[in-house]
Amino acid sequence: MVDRLQEQGIYVEELNAGNRAKDDERFSNLKVELYFMAKRLFEEGQLKILREQQLIDDLLCIETDLTSDGKLRVCDLSKSPDFADSLVYGLTARESGETDFPIY
Repeated sequence: MVDRLQEQGIYVEELNAGNRAKDDERFSNLKVELYFMAKRLFEEGQLKILREQQLIDDLLCIETDLTSDGKLRVCDLSKSPDFADSLVYGLTARESGETDFPIY
């Protein structure tokens, strides 16, 4: 998808959720780190969402576990939580301070 958008002249910041987390002693990859960032922001009242039922359902179905080396991971689900993934992936712009580009 990134390649296709770039072909159309749309600036896209590519994200690989399987990449190493910044806190790689605690999190198994970037995806789980972003989910825990979202959890913290929700708890602190800094992140609110619209009452979009699919997003709510996606967030409620996320399960975590520990890897054999004690790192947190997000369990693979039979149905991909696309809405929840979109929410947490959008947090990378907030984290990096790069907010002068659109998030699709």
